[in-house]
Amino acid sequence: MLRSFLRLIIATQFVRSEEHLVFVSAIFRHGMRAPESTVNGIQYDKEAFPYGLGELTENGIRRSFELGRFLNYRYVDNVFLSHHMDNSEFYIQSVDVNRCLMTAQSVAQGMFSPSGRVVPMPVPVHTRPLRSDWMLAFPWDKCDSLQREFSKYCLFPEIRMLNTFRKYQGALFDCMGAKGTFFNDTSSFSMIDTLVSHELVNAPLPNWYTPTLKSEAKAVMAKTQRFQLGLGEYHNPAILRVTIGQAFDTILKEILHKWNCQSMRDDPNCQAILPLKFKAISTQDFAMNSLLESLGVRREALGKALAPQYNSLLLFELWNVKGQPMIKVLYKRGTHTNKLVNLSGNTRSCHGVIACPLEQFAACCDDYRSSSPMEECVLHRPFPTPEPLAFPEQPIQIDGLPPAQPQQLQQPPQLLMGSLPQQQLQQNLVLEQPQMMQQQPALPSALQQVQPQPRPQLTVQQVQQLQQQLDQQLQQHLQQQQDQQLLQQQQMQ
Repeated sequence: MLRSFLRLIIATQFVRSEEHLVFVSAIFRHGMRAPESTVNGIQYDKEAFPYGLGELTENGIRRSFELGRFLNYRYVDNVFLSHHMDNSEFYIQSVDVNRCLMTAQSVAQGMFSPSGRVVPMPVPVHTRPLRSDWMLAFPWDKCDSLQREFSKYCLFPEIRMLNTFRKYQGALFDCMGAKGTFFNDTSSFSMIDTLVSHELVNAPLPNWYTPTLKSEAKAVMAKTQRFQLGLGEYHNPAILRVTIGQAFDTILKEILHKWNCQSMRDDPNCQAILPLKFKAISTQDFAMNSLLESLGVRREALGKALAPQYNSLLLFELWNVKGQPMIKVLYKRGTHTNKLVNLSGNTRSCHGVIACPLEQFAACCDDYRSSSPMEECVLHRPFPTPEPLAFPEQPIQIDGLPPAQPQQLQQPPQLLMGSLPQQQLQQNLVLEQPQMMQQQPALPSALQQVQPQPRPQLTVQQVQQLQQQLDQQLQQHLQQQQDQQLLQQQQMQ
C-alpha cells in the first residue's frame, strides 16, 4: 500500500497538465569489474572473479541490475515507459567491451523484469566494432592530432608507434612529468591500475602497498587521466572533441530532433523518433569523465571522487513545460546512493536554474561537439617545437602521510585474492541540488599543473631529425624494458 502511494506521488510530477516528460537520454558507467591483470602475474583465486580478468564481478552484475530497478522506479512505475519493454520506446547501446555489454543487459533486465517470469528477459543491445566506433570507443591510436596536443608539453612519441594502451598511458605519464616516490617510471606506473582495481573490489593487497602508496597511486592515476583526456587543470576542448564530441553531438541532436518532431508528426523523418522515449548508453569511465567536463559540471558531479564511480548515471530529461522545451541534467554518483543531483544550473550556459531552456542549453557547448572526430584527428598544422619537461627533482609527497621507507617498496612474492564484501544500497529516491562545491584536497606540489609555453613552429627537416631521434630513443627504451623483464625472470627462477 505504501509503495503504491509513493508511486502515485512520483507519478504526479510527470502527468501535470502544465508539464510532462517527453524524452530521456541516459549514459552510465559499467558495473564493478575484476582487475585486468594481477601483480607480477601471480596466480589468484579464480572463484573471486569467475568471469575472468577485466570482466564484471557478481557484485557488478547485481549492482547493475539494481541500477535498472532504480530506472524502473523512476520511469516505468510512473507509466512514462511501458511495463513490458517496447522496442519502439526503448533503445540501449553499448561500447563493444564485455563489461559494458553485460552492464547494459543487466540494467535493461532490471528495468523490465515482469514478476513471475522464469526465463530472463532477452534484451537487444546495439553496438559496433571497437576499431570503427569513434562515438564511444575512440580509437586513440588513429588520432594523429593528439600528438600535436601533447607535443605542447613534451617530445611525445608518434601515436601510431604506441601499439598498446599501456604504452600510450606510459608515454602520457612520462610527458606529464609528475613522478612519485615509488611510481616514478613507466614500469612502476603500469602497476597502478592493477593495484587500484584490487582495492576497489576489496581484494587483499600486498603488504608493501602502504597507505602512503595508495594515496600516491590514486593521485598519479587521476592526474594522468586528466592530462590524457583534457580535464581539469589540463582542460582542452580539442581533446574533448575527439574523445567524446560525437557522443555529445548525437545526444543533443536527438533531443532537439525529438522536440521538433512534436509539432511535425506527419513528417516521414519523425516516424522513428516520435515513439522513442528512452535511449541509454553503457560506457566506460573516460567517456563519463569527458562528457561531464564538456558540460562544465565535472567537479560538481564527482564531489570528492577523483573519477566517475561504477554504475554512475547521467540523465538528460526533456520536459514540456507550458509548451516550452526544458532540459534537466541529473547525476547519480554510483551504487552507494540513490540520490540524483540536479546539475542543470551548473552547465556552461545555464546558471542557478532547476531546468534550462532547450535552446539555451544546446548553445552551451559548440567547442566540445563534433560530428566527425575522425576528420579532426587528421593533422592540419605543424607541431609546436617539442621539448621534454623537466621532471621534479624531489619525489611526490602525499599531504598528511609519511614518506614510504625503502624497505617497504620491495615487491611481494605473491598476491592472494579473497571474497568480495556485500554492500547495502539506500532504498530512498531523493532528488537533491548540488551543495556548495567543497574544495578537494590539494594535490602534492609535484603534481600541480605544468603550464605549456608557446613554441616556435618546426621546419620539415627539423621534424624529420626529431623523429629520427625519437625512433632511436624509443628503440633504446624498449630494449631496456626487455632487458629488465629478462633479468626479473632470471631472478625469480
